[in-house]
Amino acid sequence: MTMYGQENITVRGIVTERETGESAIGVSVVVRGSSIGTATSIDGDYSLSNVPKNAVLVFSSIGRMSQAVEVNGQTVLNVVLSEDAALLDEIVVVGYGTQTVRDLTAPIAVVKASDISKQAVANPMQALQGKVSGVMVSTSGAPGSSPSIRIRGLGTVESNASPLYVVDDMFVSDISFLSSNDIESMTILKDASSSAIYGVRAANGVVLITTKKGSRYEQKPTIDYNGYVGVQSLSNNFKMSNSEQYKTLMGEKSAIQNVKPIDFTNYTADTDWLDQAVQSAMMHSHGLSISGNTGKSNYFVGLNYLSQEGVIINSDYQRTNLRAAQDINVNKYIKAGYNINLSYADQNNTNGDALGSAFYTPPVIPVFNADGSYSDPSEVVRIANSAAQFHYNKFNKTKGFKYLPNIYLEVKPLADLKLKSSFTLDGSNSNNKVYVPVYRVSDSQKNELSTFRKSDDSYMNYTFDNTLTYSKVINKHRFSAMAGFSMIHFHSSWLEASVSDISYIGESSLYIKNGDQSTLKVNDDGEKIRSLSYFGRFFYAHDDKYLLTTTLRRDGSSTFPSANRWATAPSVGLAWIASEEGFMNSLRESKTIDYLKLRASWGIMGNNNVPQNAYRTVVNSGGEFSTVFGPWGSANISQGANITAIKESTLTWETVREYDLGFEIKMLNSRLDFELDYYHRTTRDAIFPFPVMGVNGSTSYSILRNNADILNKGFEFTLGWHDKINDDFSYNLGFNLAINKNEIVKLAPGTIPFFSGNSVNGSQAIYTQLGRPVGEFYVYDVIGIFQNEQEILDYKSSNGTPIQPEAKPGDFKYADLNDDGILDDLNDRTSIGSYMPKGVYGINLGLNYKAIDFSMDIQGVWGNKIYNFKRVQRFGNENYDHDFYTNRWNGENSSNTYPSADINGRKNPLPNTFWIESGAYIRLRNIQLGYTIPEMSSKKMGISKLRLFVTAQNPLTLFGYNGMTPEMSGTGVQKATEQGIDNQIYPSSATYTFGVNLKF
Repeated sequence: MTMYGQENITVRGIVTERETGESAIGVSVVVRGSSIGTATSIDGDYSLSNVPKNAVLVFSSIGRMSQAVEVNGQTVLNVVLSEDAALLDEIVVVGYGTQTVRDLTAPIAVVKASDISKQAVANPMQALQGKVSGVMVSTSGAPGSSPSIRIRGLGTVESNASPLYVVDDMFVSDISFLSSNDIESMTILKDASSSAIYGVRAANGVVLITTKKGSRYEQKPTIDYNGYVGVQSLSNNFKMSNSEQYKTLMGEKSAIQNVKPIDFTNYTADTDWLDQAVQSAMMHSHGLSISGNTGKSNYFVGLNYLSQEGVIINSDYQRTNLRAAQDINVNKYIKAGYNINLSYADQNNTNGDALGSAFYTPPVIPVFNADGSYSDPSEVVRIANSAAQFHYNKFNKTKGFKYLPNIYLEVKPLADLKLKSSFTLDGSNSNNKVYVPVYRVSDSQKNELSTFRKSDDSYMNYTFDNTLTYSKVINKHRFSAMAGFSMIHFHSSWLEASVSDISYIGESSLYIKNGDQSTLKVNDDGEKIRSLSYFGRFFYAHDDKYLLTTTLRRDGSSTFPSANRWATAPSVGLAWIASEEGFMNSLRESKTIDYLKLRASWGIMGNNNVPQNAYRTVVNSGGEFSTVFGPWGSANISQGANITAIKESTLTWETVREYDLGFEIKMLNSRLDFELDYYHRTTRDAIFPFPVMGVNGSTSYSILRNNADILNKGFEFTLGWHDKINDDFSYNLGFNLAINKNEIVKLAPGTIPFFSGNSVNGSQAIYTQLGRPVGEFYVYDVIGIFQNEQEILDYKSSNGTPIQPEAKPGDFKYADLNDDGILDDLNDRTSIGSYMPKGVYGINLGLNYKAIDFSMDIQGVWGNKIYNFKRVQRFGNENYDHDFYTNRWNGENSSNTYPSADINGRKNPLPNTFWIESGAYIRLRNIQLGYTIPEMSSKKMGISKLRLFVTAQNPLTLFGYNGMTPEMSGTGVQKATEQGIDNQIYPSSATYTFGVNLKF
């Protein structure tokens, strides 16, 4: 029987893009009201059989206006598709499902593949910098490093503040294993109503990653190649004092200290030690994929390779990714598929100590002695020869393998009902080897026995998800309901061993057994977490104007004591599409206001990413607890043990409660769009140190308790304009801005503030206290520089007590805030801000003229602070940066802001407002210029599409901070109370690349 009881025909044609005139690839072509469909090939053509003569074909593609075309017996239909300016029917990924942009009731941001692939980055998350309001991305220049991500501020003190990553419904801790070439889109769930479906793992926001797949409809195999090659260099060439300037500073310092100056007669070198540590570095990336659709299944297979040298010598990173995905239509009721990600990484880690030494080593010291041996800087300063450190400590390798397979089965017994089950195995094995040979530079820089340290880390995570979804449309009522449950089993372990006196004849000889077994040291640990979750979502739309979304999740986790293992996370979102009301008709028809949506949402999330075993009392054993029983002279040693840390047995979840108010508007024929959100986000029961007495046998003076509330509140703005002047020229402009205020609003009785971070002479600069931001710098206030002895004598409190009698001219002059004549930590320090910025922003520009495309991204931050720790951490005669030399105090009235060369004398090294500098910056993040070879020319070469491009990544960064980079992102997970300290931070780099996009 034929459809509609009449003769059917085969319809063919070509679909093109109106703006470029080129073939439109992957356009969906479906017979309205049926399951008959296909997709256009790489040439834009299609062929659809069994089509009724009076049918209607619907042509649709994301980002383009859909068209419905009547067949009327025609066998050839050529269609031209235009861009969809509003994109309201675009499908976006949400938790355990999808929705159209029109149906969203929460602030959700989407970054597409085209925006991600333009960035020459090792980690795809780096491409988000400046792209999404409310998302702060802080990058490190270290090869292969993962950026620090903060969504809507900082809501924890002791827990991991990183967001949850979900790759094709698979939970992962980061996405460093993914290539940008594999990603179709990223969806950022910023508020509680959108994130609450993920419950206790969503407190810091959620990033959903959708990877590329084959076409939904039948399509011949398509081969894609995307690659680039380029060079990296320091984005900021930081200048140190040269030899003559250093000698001048040392002379001034000796005069202040009243000691005999160093005789530099025989020191004729002028070494730029930082220049010895840096290099121009290559970076290249290559991705090859094949995809298609056989009619019964779609498939995608991609192979990617990335190689990145570091701008610091002896550091590099290589990664190979293999990804395969397939969706199989078993029959009209059953669908199955798999998604497999395999990644192997090989990394040479930089020597952080050597980088620090390069900053401090005096320029008067040569790299080598006359006989070719490494020089000894300890003749002038107690520091190692950084070139020797880089040379002898260069064997620090990390190799890792990650596997992430997922299989699923989807059953659709009814047209409106869908059951889906999926199983994911997330595993990783990492191996680190560090070898240091025998060497001798000096008495203070030597290694008399070779050493070898090896560590193995592994984890395995099983996830079993099941969802049941029902959708229905009844007249003006449209609703869907989803219910599901999830089971997770996580296990990790690590083993570390070290040995001395090992012979090195190549990496193959580096085994623990080959060293002196009497020097063997071994340590290991591990953890196991199990969780069970039940969740659901309900969506309702009335007349496509009034929208409601509710979610509910119930989570249980072994991370917490049995009495506190369960938590509930509800949410609700409301939206009103006011532009669909009758009173808006005139504005809508005149294209003044095309779309207006008002939103309000509320939700609760949790955070179970807390220190493991934080509630378990652990008995420790070791040599310090051993004792000898027996008569005098007995050698019978008995192993002892002791409880060295007190734990809180009632520890429970950190919970986040948030409400969000916002609106979205599109105007002037959808060329102008604007979005505004206000959020109020409170973390309750935040884990915070609580003081305990040391006399109870504990080696720690605090325990972790749920005794703090942390507030983040602010505004997010997104403004965009895009227009098409004619068929040849179009452009777009975008601006996003986020303003956030962070504050600890509540502490449980008995909880006291605490200092944290790196210390100088036992004094720390970061202080976390009630009424102030988390991890804020709390320092002495410098009110000037002492110009002479009389000023020191005259500086007294109101009761006549000398405040800084030990000071010398050229020293910092500190404010005695409580006027008691004594400078102390609790009464005379002042809050000066934290590393978390008050605002972040991004500017985006895109131009298209015929076959030429151009894009530019700018991003920046303001209102944040950096502790210039490398300036203050001094033990003797270290070098100075050039800015200090230029602005220092070197005599009466020479400076009232910079101290003398004797900056490590007396109270000068105390944490103060001089050492805390502004971290604000504005960066030209990315510029790309591309040219697409005309389709007729490329097809003559057997290529469907050929695009050439050049890119500059981070070519310019403007900032006032006296350092190599204003971004203090380390290479690992940073505690919230230890951020913003410039201590051996890997500098950022500028990258210049040439690349090719090919499609066959």
